[in-house]
Amino acid sequence: MTAVVDFIKQMTIFLIMAKMILHLRPKAEYEKYLKLIVGIMVLAMVMEMGIGLVRGGGELLWEEKMILWERILSESY
Repeated sequence: MTAVVDFIKQMTIFLIMAKMILHLRPKAEYEKYLKLIVGIMVLAMVMEMGIGLVRGGGELLWEEKMILWERILSESY
């Protein structure tokens, strides 16, 4: 359940930042491209969460990802 709450928090922060970027764009002609990119990123985030839940819970996958990244980073030093 905490994975879903974390996902909602991340999505909310991402959407707020995306709206800020859309309002601060240099030219109005870039708006459709920025909206396309934001839409693709939101879709990717939702798909990743859905796949994580189907595979066996997002929390376990998140912990496995963190262990993997810690191992990669420790080997690089």
